[in-house]
Amino acid sequence: MKKSYIFIITLLIGIAFAACKKNQGNDFLLDNHPPNAESENAKDIGESEAVDDGDYNTDKTNTIGSINNIEESLDVEIANVDENEDIISESESIMYYYVIGNVVRLRENASLESNTINLLSLGTRVKYMEKKGDWIKVKYDNEIGYIRNDLLSETEPIEDMGDMEDIEGMEDIAETPLEPTVNSIDGIDNPKIVVMKADRILQLWDGDTLKASYPIGLGWEPVGDKEKEGDGKTPEGTYYVCTRNNFSRFYLSLGLSYPNIEDANEGLEAGLIDLSTYNQIEDAIDRGVQPPWNTALGGEIMIHGHGSQSDWTAGCIAVDNDIMDILWEHCRIGTRVIIEP
Repeated sequence: MKKSYIFIITLLIGIAFAACKKNQGNDFLLDNHPPNAESENAKDIGESEAVDDGDYNTDKTNTIGSINNIEESLDVEIANVDENEDIISESESIMYYYVIGNVVRLRENASLESNTINLLSLGTRVKYMEKKGDWIKVKYDNEIGYIRNDLLSETEPIEDMGDMEDIEGMEDIAETPLEPTVNSIDGIDNPKIVVMKADRILQLWDGDTLKASYPIGLGWEPVGDKEKEGDGKTPEGTYYVCTRNNFSRFYLSLGLSYPNIEDANEGLEAGLIDLSTYNQIEDAIDRGVQPPWNTALGGEIMIHGHGSQSDWTAGCIAVDNDIMDILWEHCRIGTRVIIEP
């Protein structure tokens, strides 16, 4: 844009200069061809091109004044353009990141030992402030804290669909995933699931408000806490939703973060897992992502559909499909799930 203004100024100055040269040419003709010259041709030229000195000086002054006014106006325009460019540059310099862990901790300081300010779910957008080693200082709403840089991305993530490669009969599933029919209840802002195994009840909460209760089926060995792969028991403890799968063989499923730290501690003491596996589980839970599901402790514990009529699962929590629609609508990645005996 600046180049265009400079071109216009140059063009106007050129026109003005040409006009001045023309007037100077008239003066030259008057000097060399006075009106009383003997030459008839000179007389004609003198009469036809004679210019009044007052008009000439006035025209020249007006022309120069106009050019000065144009230059001042263009200077203001260029200054405004510069100011606007500065504003645009400042706006473009603001950087945002997206959370790529399922449940990521926003911490007070750049340390794993620091207190947690908030838990952020997959896809949450945060404002970049500064980098500090392996951590990034960010702002989320009115909260300022630190997140590990390997849990942030400049690209908005796609919601975790679970490990689809392990699903049997995947080749028979249509390309378009199943979209559940939603039996809506009142809006839920802070969902939480509480499972009471002895009563075969699943409760859906919104913060401290109970919204609904539904019947469930459990593993084929419903009594007691899950200890290892293949025992048919449903685990007990506090977990979170770490995967969502709408390609499930059991209608829809919400994957739970079993084994948690307590499960890993018990497995380590019982000799079911080694320290390396324990550390992998601990790291996954700290990052709020899916823990290893291929250990001797078992895994792939889900809340899924296909009926609450009996205790028929291998350790999962089964509900009727219409209830699964409701849970699917309200329970996102990171939803807290408490399973009581």
